[in-house]
Amino acid sequence: MKYLFAFAIGWAFLACMPLYAQEVNTSTLLDELTDLKRLPDLDGPDYTVLNFSSYDRQSGGKYKDQRGWYDNSDGFGNEAIPNFEGVIEAADEEGKGKYLICDVEGPGAVVREWSAMINGRVSVSIDGKELYEGPANHFFRHTYDAIAGIPEGESSYENTFSQSFSGYYPIPFAKRLRIEWSGNLKELHFYILQVRKYETGTKISSFTLGDIAACSEQMQQAMELLANPDKLPLSEGVRTMDIAGITVPEKTKRVKVMQVDGGGAIQEFSIKVKAGDLASALRQNILRIAFDDYVWGQVQAPLGDFFTTAMGIDPMNSLPFTVGKDSVLTCRFVMPFKKSATLWIDNLSDQDIEVNGSVKVAPYKWSDDRSMYFHTSWRIDHDITAEEYAPVDLVVLMARGKGRYVGTSVFLKNPASGPNNWGNWWGEGDEKIYIDDDKYPTLFGTGTEDYFGYAWSSSDLFDYAYLGQPRNDGPGNRGFVTNYRFHIIDDLVFQDHIAFFMELFSHDSIPDFTYGRMAYYYALDGSYDDHELITEDDVRIPVMPLTWEPKKLKGSKGFEFYEAEKVLVKGDHTGMEENLLWSGGTSLVWRPEKQGEKLGLELPAVADGEELEIRLTVKKSPEGGKISMKLNGEKVAGGAIYDLHEDYHTVSRIIYLPKVNNSKKQNRLELFFEGNEGQQVGLDFIWVRSSELQ
Repeated sequence: MKYLFAFAIGWAFLACMPLYAQEVNTSTLLDELTDLKRLPDLDGPDYTVLNFSSYDRQSGGKYKDQRGWYDNSDGFGNEAIPNFEGVIEAADEEGKGKYLICDVEGPGAVVREWSAMINGRVSVSIDGKELYEGPANHFFRHTYDAIAGIPEGESSYENTFSQSFSGYYPIPFAKRLRIEWSGNLKELHFYILQVRKYETGTKISSFTLGDIAACSEQMQQAMELLANPDKLPLSEGVRTMDIAGITVPEKTKRVKVMQVDGGGAIQEFSIKVKAGDLASALRQNILRIAFDDYVWGQVQAPLGDFFTTAMGIDPMNSLPFTVGKDSVLTCRFVMPFKKSATLWIDNLSDQDIEVNGSVKVAPYKWSDDRSMYFHTSWRIDHDITAEEYAPVDLVVLMARGKGRYVGTSVFLKNPASGPNNWGNWWGEGDEKIYIDDDKYPTLFGTGTEDYFGYAWSSSDLFDYAYLGQPRNDGPGNRGFVTNYRFHIIDDLVFQDHIAFFMELFSHDSIPDFTYGRMAYYYALDGSYDDHELITEDDVRIPVMPLTWEPKKLKGSKGFEFYEAEKVLVKGDHTGMEENLLWSGGTSLVWRPEKQGEKLGLELPAVADGEELEIRLTVKKSPEGGKISMKLNGEKVAGGAIYDLHEDYHTVSRIIYLPKVNNSKKQNRLELFFEGNEGQQVGLDFIWVRSSELQ
């Protein structure tokens, strides 16, 4: 028996080793997880993209903007048409049935998985052999754990192969991939699966359970880089060119920052901008990078937006970009050129800036057949109205040529009056991406946050190697918001053209909305896109309303709102702070001098209903401390400690207190300081609602 085991491990080891350059196996795909150097080249086996998702099938067969095109029943349950490729066993009276997620003839590979809680089970087979049968959500969120039989909650791949609600667990297959789902159509069943379909004749070594053990060292290396993208190694022979103290005067164009002569590839470059108003400078200074004989540059974008930061510094660390807390902006997308590369800045602002940094250039052998230029396309819409009942598709990119799409970021001003996620959410809409000859979207998603890899309109700040939300002011999703997603192993190859639309679909009618979009892609020489000249009006600085009041809408329906300073009855060391984040433009700030210090709030009685629901809209900031609470003398949540510290930003967030019996009298809420000297507690407004007023 031991010889059979050794034989099996030996074959698994071979599956983790490329037999020759054109073979695809678990090893080559694991390498692609962190390989930015492959993206500019077209020297591997060709593949197309297949996308399977729970998008609303009522949109099926429709053309852009026809009635039904914006339908949104994409996995909530009780859809008019099941959200699958086919019906295997129709649902019974309870809603339970069996359905086809995908059936793909090889050669191919799974490269991305996502789910926002899918019920039921999946059966996954490769080349006619069962690979996995078990809980569907476990497979979509933690694929290798599920296959290996590791229980949910014990993943060793969190924040690396698993990023938020997305999974990047490559699964190659030589002949066939088939996934069937069995579950209850009345329950949640959101899912997205992205598959590569390789050209006929591509050699594939199909995934086996043994690959996980055999490739463990390689997987560990990939995990280390996915967890620490700024440690990505450079090629040998890199030369560094410094950008030292270059001044770009106000209202001045074509100020050269760097010129690189001779063939090569920019493998990394960093910039730090000094300005009196850094947030404005990052939006109103246009970075241009021209490769070879291009006059205006393949890269044209506001400096901050190019590095996925807008309206100031939003620290993040992704595989292609790092935005440092020290304001250093770094790009690791590889940018090859044949003869020269020129970086310059157009300053459209009314202030001088100073630029420092460096450019690292690696040796590169250019080939007209396979080498692609790096491109960006940036656009923005100001003063639009986000609508619930009149969604619209916004263009992200329309490009002609042969290339590879590698990333998207969005930059929003959301002046919604709804105070929480269910009411001020802006991203209910789907991505719709057409590739080459497809008359229906090649990728049809289930929601904007799902495209960006998270779910349930989360307001959390997070940054992973491929996806993140480094800015979200709040409360809920109100304020300035930034999302990004980079397609590294899940890149979108196009042979002739690509058209990318993102649906703007909100929970409310929100005027004065701003939506900026950035597309990153590679293309062979001779390609073109619909990019237009960036104007001064495009880069005007969006400003939030001077004051706002919370609106009773959806998740805030039935609540009464009380400004904290107006219900304050006891507490020393308090003051007021002005900021457009806060309701009415101000919030209460408490600066206690010692632990145990108490602040008292008297909330009006709520006459109806048996249960009382209270929420606090609070300030989280680098100076934020910790608190515990009592309501009517009883410890809230058993004496739970609430941490109001946010590492970099100042944001507005909501604390949801457990429901309690409604005493139908004045309700005394006491806050106790549990933090350290010099910390503070910020309170904006208090929500109060009884069960019968929901």
